[in-house]
Amino acid sequence: MAKSEVRSKPKHIYSNECEKPGLILGYAHETCQTFQEVFDVMREDRRGAPTDEEQDILRAMLVIACAGLDQTLKQLIRDALPAIVARNDTAAQELRKYLVRKASRGDPEADEGLSVNIGFVADILLQANTRDACIDALAQDLAGHSLQSFDEVMRAAKHLGLETGELVAKKPDISKALKARNQIIHEMDIDFGAPKRNRFQRKREDMVNMTNAVLSFTDALLAKAEEVLRC
Repeated sequence: MAKSEVRSKPKHIYSNECEKPGLILGYAHETCQTFQEVFDVMREDRRGAPTDEEQDILRAMLVIACAGLDQTLKQLIRDALPAIVARNDTAAQELRKYLVRKASRGDPEADEGLSVNIGFVADILLQANTRDACIDALAQDLAGHSLQSFDEVMRAAKHLGLETGELVAKKPDISKALKARNQIIHEMDIDFGAPKRNRFQRKREDMVNMTNAVLSFTDALLAKAEEVLRC
């Protein structure tokens, strides 16, 4: 049975707004392929379960794929959000909702207990171009922290006006990959309940499949952004 391989980067010429996100995604593909190739060379004449050192190569591969998702989406927000808001009704509506929340203290839907966030409103009004300042505030909010969950990624995608129906169907695979990534990054993959080793055991096929799920999902995000920008 043939082993699975890390998918190649898309052969695509991106629009101006998607050029830098596309470069980041391409680097993620290439680096993940390199880690897979290094692992396969290390395992070429060996049998049995991979060592911790060999599994570290697989761990690094998945971490890079998830970093590619994180940084591709953040760069897309920085470079494409203004153009998308200008031509996409969904993105414009999401921006308005964001501004209402930021400019309010309390629940904007409530009849009582609501006041104005004077500081935020004043900061926006003092800018030379208030519209650009509003979009920049949203961009900084969306890209200001690591996108470590599927819901956070979908929130950003919604603000970009992306059709998320097909993407939502990928939630189980992406959530699984992000969970593994967080275990590796934040917990060193420690598993003191394991009978032999004290780290989660990572199989090549599982790690390649999770890596490909993340890379494929990021490819789809960027392709959908291109569709919005062409409208």
